[in-house]
Parts: sequence; C-alpha cells; structure tokens
Amino acid sequence: LNARPGLGIQMANMAPLKARLKKVEGLKIKTPLRGVRVGQDLFGGEIEEDVEDMTGKKVLGIFEKVTLSNPQSGISKEIEAKIDTGAYSTSISSNLATKLGYEKAVKRFSRESLDSLGLPDKKAFRDFSLASIVKVNSAHGKTIRPKVAIKLALGGIIFETFATIAGREDLKYEVLVGRRDIRKFLVDPGKIKLENTESSDGHS
Repeated sequence: LNARPGLGIQMANMAPLKARLKKVEGLKIKTPLRGVRVGQDLFGGEIEEDVEDMTGKKVLGIFEKVTLSNPQSGISKEIEAKIDTGAYSTSISSNLATKLGYEKAVKRFSRESLDSLGLPDKKAFRDFSLASIVKVNSAHGKTIRPKVAIKLALGGIIFETFATIAGREDLKYEVLVGRRDIRKFLVDPGKIKLENTESSDGHS
C-alpha cells in the first residue's frame, strides 16, 4: 500500500509527517477541543494557502471581520459579519445604518413610509449616492427595504456595493454579506471560529 514508507516522506501534499510531529513534541493536550484548536493554529492554513495560490482567490469562513463605510458621510465601522451564500445581496441592521449616517434611509423603513413612497425606477440604482427602495426575497417572504450605497472592506479587498437595510437588531450578526459581494472569494463552511462550536458540555 505504501511503496515508500517513512516519516520523512509525504509526496501527496509535500508536508512530511516528521516535521509536524516535531512541532507538537512536548505539548500537553488535555481535551479533544484543545487538540483541534492546536491543529488548526499550527497546520490549518497550509491547504488554504495552496488553494489561494492556485485560484487567486482568498478563502473566507462563515464569519469574517468587515469594515463598512458610508461614501457620503465618511463614517466607517468594523464589525463581525456573517457570510451568507443563501442571500443574494448584503444587508445591514437599521441600528448600524443609523450609526453609519443613513438616517434618512432608516426613516423610510417604516411600513407607512414605504407604502406611500412605492418603488423607484431601476435606473436610479446606478447612482451610488441614492438611497432607493427595493423588493427583497428573504426567508421571511417578500419585503420592501431601503437600499443604500456602501463601501465594503472584506478579505483585504475594498469595493463599492449596495446594501439593504433590515431589522436585524434581534439577531446576533448585524451584517450579512451576500453572494453578489463574495464573487472574488471562495467560502469554506468548515473555516469557523472554534469558540462558536463549543458548548458548556464540550460538544459542538
């Protein structure tokens, strides 16, 4: 089965086992979760780096730090976002939108205002300075939301995009980054923060 056995030889991924064993020699691992954490810290980036080199795309996890900026006000906020491949567009909470200077758009979020305003012509979406009203299909059905121009810094890339404003105050993450804004990236569902998978009884 192994034509060339030996700890110093690993032709499949050019990562010899002996070198890895030397890195962990003497380490005291008390729990399986601790062992997983050490393995991820020491060796988890090797395959990811190879994938990034081959594809030219950075690998994202389900949770990533992003910086959101309002091109008009110049206000920016760094926050942890959820990468949502099930959503097409990026959305932010009305609370975060207010902090970024989108007060006028947030005011349009009330049902009364939306009913009276209606939907604008789609040609208006080309203007990055304009807050528009759009129909959005979500897990909660069809809704009408304000849509604003925003600058997004993700994975070392800064770009302009649109984000809808939604009532996300009751949810853990105030930002969802949708498929439209992650086309330049690869998403690895397994690349998550270990603390998010731990529970009080030690199970994930």
